[in-house]
Amino acid sequence: MAGQFPHIVSVQKNGKHFCGGSLIKADWVLTAAQCVDRAAPSQFKVTGGLLGLGNTVPGVTETREVVKIVKHQGFSEYTIMNDIALIKLKAPMLNLTTAALPTQGQKFTGSATMAGWGSTSEPPPGPTFRHGPAAGSLRYVRIPLVSFTKCRDMHNMPIHAGMICAGEDAGGKDACTGDAGGPLIQNGRLVGIASWGSGCARAGTYGVYTETALYRTWIDSKVS
Repeated sequence: MAGQFPHIVSVQKNGKHFCGGSLIKADWVLTAAQCVDRAAPSQFKVTGGLLGLGNTVPGVTETREVVKIVKHQGFSEYTIMNDIALIKLKAPMLNLTTAALPTQGQKFTGSATMAGWGSTSEPPPGPTFRHGPAAGSLRYVRIPLVSFTKCRDMHNMPIHAGMICAGEDAGGKDACTGDAGGPLIQNGRLVGIASWGSGCARAGTYGVYTETALYRTWIDSKVS
């Protein structure tokens, strides 16, 4: 798995893994707004080139301080809409490669791969933000993308424009706590950003991701 996700980073808050993220420029990381909400840049560091948290790879692993946070102005912790943010690093990452972004409005079908260091045990019932403690090892899972209508009909919380869903009808494969902000990838392109779900990997419900393609113009306007 080494090198399979060369753009994934660990977003660490107060010295501990809190969220995932994707390097989209040498000094910019794309993550979820929930990961940086009501926090200062000085609380964060970003580490890339890891497989297991805390297991550094000489000549590959690198950590950067954060100098700026750009949270989407429309983010709501209540509706979880616009769950997207950018992190400006103090210095460029030298050993990682950047994730490819979709074009504005590009649509995806089929399956995609989610990766992260998140928990492998489900939190208490209810709509679950996916920032927080992690399991420690980088894992990945390939899951089907689910239509907007099907996802909306299966969730007890509203699914809004700007959200996409992925998962198995039977459950068993999903993002979980500690995976928020991490990438959902199809053919090397960053389709989604892990956001929330009803528990983790439950049958009859799906993981919800921020639809990156609907925010390409916003991203470009902030990192240009």
